[in-house]
Amino acid sequence: MNGMDDLFTLGDAQAQEQLLALEPVHRTLTGEVESPVAHVRLDMPQPHMDRIFDYEIPKKFNSVRVGARVVVPVGQRKVDAFIVARDSVTTVAGALRPISRVYSDVPVLSPEVLRLCEQIAARQAAPVSDCLRLAIPQRHARTEKEFDESLAPRFPLRTQKAQMGIWGEYAGGEALFSHLAEGGRYIASVRIAPGHRLIGLISPVIEASLAVGKSALVVVPTPATAHALAQQLSDLGEPVATMVAQSDHAARYQQFLAVRFGHARIVVGTRNAAWAPVENLGCVVMVDEHHSAMREPRSPYVHVREILSTRSELEGCAFIALSYAPSLPLAATRNVDQIVPRVWNHSSAPHILNAADFAFESAPWSRMPSSLFAVVREGLESGPVLVVVPRAGYIPVVACARCRNIAQCTECGGTLGIDSPDAPPRCSTCGQPADPFVCRHCGFTKLRAVRIGSNRTAQEIGRAFRDVPIHFPRVGAPPAPIDSKPRIVVSTPGAEPSLVGGYSAGVIIDSGYLLHSAHLDAHTYFLRSLAHTAARIRTRRDGGKLLIVGNAPRELVQLVDAPWDEWQAEQLRERASLGQPPLSVWCEVTGQWDDLRRFLATLRNRALASGLAMESEVPLEAVLTGGAHGVIPGMSVLGPQPAKGNNLTVFLRFEEADRVQRTALIAAALREVAADHSAPSVRVKVDSML
Repeated sequence: MNGMDDLFTLGDAQAQEQLLALEPVHRTLTGEVESPVAHVRLDMPQPHMDRIFDYEIPKKFNSVRVGARVVVPVGQRKVDAFIVARDSVTTVAGALRPISRVYSDVPVLSPEVLRLCEQIAARQAAPVSDCLRLAIPQRHARTEKEFDESLAPRFPLRTQKAQMGIWGEYAGGEALFSHLAEGGRYIASVRIAPGHRLIGLISPVIEASLAVGKSALVVVPTPATAHALAQQLSDLGEPVATMVAQSDHAARYQQFLAVRFGHARIVVGTRNAAWAPVENLGCVVMVDEHHSAMREPRSPYVHVREILSTRSELEGCAFIALSYAPSLPLAATRNVDQIVPRVWNHSSAPHILNAADFAFESAPWSRMPSSLFAVVREGLESGPVLVVVPRAGYIPVVACARCRNIAQCTECGGTLGIDSPDAPPRCSTCGQPADPFVCRHCGFTKLRAVRIGSNRTAQEIGRAFRDVPIHFPRVGAPPAPIDSKPRIVVSTPGAEPSLVGGYSAGVIIDSGYLLHSAHLDAHTYFLRSLAHTAARIRTRRDGGKLLIVGNAPRELVQLVDAPWDEWQAEQLRERASLGQPPLSVWCEVTGQWDDLRRFLATLRNRALASGLAMESEVPLEAVLTGGAHGVIPGMSVLGPQPAKGNNLTVFLRFEEADRVQRTALIAAALREVAADHSAPSVRVKVDSML
């Protein structure tokens, strides 16, 4: 009996040896329809359904084209799908099931977008359907019927060579325009010089692409920026397609169809516009890659930078990244031109001051030292002054005044904050007021502020400048322009109202809090916030000053208006030694303990089948006890850590150079455990540390 038990006990690999390797048999179908086999991609996110299925095209759907949206039977269900190819050959041994419905004959899926979706899905170990759902908007029947794809677009004839404009002030600007004229793949990471506007950089680049008969795609973080930039680019004399998620259904689909059939050569939009089916691309432009809106929060969890970089490779076009902050992922990429201002002229940026450098401060760690009031008072003599605070609200976080523990809600455990001067503390999660407050740790009833918001800051500054108007933008509302009259504007980073000519002075309060983050790129985000604010202040030659208040490191503050080549190189060396992104890939795998073990066993078995065998294999029970262990050659498992519910999270770490092979193994293992339902709780997220 013991022998029988051993016979049916699986080891760590938990997979039987392959007894037969059968090659698929190709057969040709003939009938009333020419090319009767439709190869389709299903709109199903299940990993084991992430492949191409074959269906028969009935006679009534004879005219359906590749790229059309159809409905096909899957078991007892009807599922949306896209036809990705059509011929007369299939590998299915039995009779093919027919297509149930054709939404329309419009080929909404282009071959270029399909290749892009397949590449990104492979990179992120995600189903292709997740990428297609982002790339192809939902159908709007009336808009589709009214659209005439056969209408030939008319574009103005451009005979003049595009002018470089302010690109002449950048080292590498000439090389950029030379590549745009010649075509071919080219990647440039551009640091925006202080005082330069986006339209001044983007417009010449688009003109250079249009001059050689190419199209251009620009991706920006916010809808407000997209609409403003599209309005400015309309001066080029061509229609500009604006693709933002906030548009209504009909408008989104109309813009999509206009781009799909070449009725617009200039496309501007937010994150999903990176998938736009633009024909004959000459360049793709990304603005402010460090904005949180530039990464997809759902599967495939991909960043716009990776989509556009992949498009540049697939379609042979230029990829230009415009940013105020350093880009470590691009700096670690080969064959990337770093384009920076030709001369580091400090007079073209505001005068950067650090409050900690002033010896006369009576309170060196004061939140509002005397230098703050001196800079604000001097700035008000010639125009508005900008004050930037990391957090919005009044007092967003409070703590017990005795034991200093963060005050928490007794109902849900969320943090407490104060919304207005006379309001009781209220939970930021469930909204339940804590009146009266009693500390759960020591029983004390008094509170102290931990974070000061923009509203409270405006109140404090207003007491010192009673006759000066105080303006602070409403949270969630788009920044509205203001005039140049003396006033104090209190804002959070990124929500600063625009001002023609710039602010006369600026102050960043609590700058150290911008670094209080567990995120790997906290220093990069800090530099981005400071550089964005500095770009809104008048230059030093015009008397502009920017005061940094808080315990921010002096060496980081000095990088705001200085080259950061050495800083980038040091960061990459440090990350390489620690195995951190962008030189290493981190894949987050979440699930219950047994499911994680089955998934890792399947992954190990897949690696063994592909010829990757560990010299000394560590049992999976030991791998899942904590620390870092090798699970397959070139891949380590770190963890586990507790996750939501009864789940655990482990991280798979491997070199970026091995991404293609390793993510293919992860995806194959995920498909296998999904097909046999052996690990139903497992979820995979690639690039989880970025």
